[in-house]
Amino acid sequence: MQTIKTAIIGAAGYAAGELALRLMRHPHVELCAAVSGSAAGKPLGEVHPRLRGATDLVCTAALDADVDLVFLCRGHGASAATLKELNLPAGTRIVDLSRDFRAGSDESAGFLYGLPELIHTAAEAKAKYSDGNVANPGCFATCILLAALPLAWSGRPLARLNVTAITGASGAGYAPRPTTHYPWRNENVQAYNVFTHPHLPEITTTLERAGGGKAELDFVPLRGPFTRGILASVTTRMDFADTESLRKWFKTCYEIHPFVHVVDEQPDLAQVIHTNNCLVHVQVNKGTVHVVSVIDNLVKGAAGQAVQNANLMFNLPQTCGLTAAAEGVQS
Repeated sequence: MQTIKTAIIGAAGYAAGELALRLMRHPHVELCAAVSGSAAGKPLGEVHPRLRGATDLVCTAALDADVDLVFLCRGHGASAATLKELNLPAGTRIVDLSRDFRAGSDESAGFLYGLPELIHTAAEAKAKYSDGNVANPGCFATCILLAALPLAWSGRPLARLNVTAITGASGAGYAPRPTTHYPWRNENVQAYNVFTHPHLPEITTTLERAGGGKAELDFVPLRGPFTRGILASVTTRMDFADTESLRKWFKTCYEIHPFVHVVDEQPDLAQVIHTNNCLVHVQVNKGTVHVVSVIDNLVKGAAGQAVQNANLMFNLPQTCGLTAAAEGVQS
């Protein structure tokens, strides 16, 4: 059986904890190292209490193991410097969870933008993922792109997209800040980064590359009073479309993708929490298309998608290590 020796760099954050959980349940992965400056010397099960009893791995300040695969989970802007510091041997594969190498960034060359749903055949997946490294998409970008890509693939230029999406507090990261403080976040909603969210470049670049023409997007993100999950609401004009045909088209677009499910009823966040699934609902009213997409921002929006990308990199089934990872897991 293939064994992929793996390290997590930046092991103390929320996404890293989700990642470690799934890697330890992956039949082809051995988690050999967890690197964290802030948690060096602490058992990984102490840093992430859900992992107590599941691993005896201790966090280290530097990578001290030979590995086949590295997940970079440090903050945005740190990945390039981290790679220089690591000086990894040739052939070591990298999945970066920051925005540093994503589509639309100045440093994206050499990194595949790792939204698996952009791959349409096994042969294409093998060709694109056979070597090189992967930039894991952002959580908002994942949720919004999975709502909008079939519209871009329709063969007609995209009309302006109007997007409102709400995210849980874990999307702001592990470090505490005023807007993640429980007394502020609880029973509260706020718009932020209106029209300027940092995920916009990867969304518009990816839609343009998908054939939708120059993508124009008005994006209003909201902070929600819950821990995890994203719900995106996307509207646009398609005068030629009707609900039945467009819903059929969405199902055709995603029929080979194991984690995207086009549903006939409006989805809610509880249906995807702790899973790598994305649920998509589409309907049309007098030429106005409305698409709703829901994901868990820490799983399909981060750690689960990172594992999905690693599976593709090592020519494994996309679902490997992901289908049972949510069972019995609580926030």
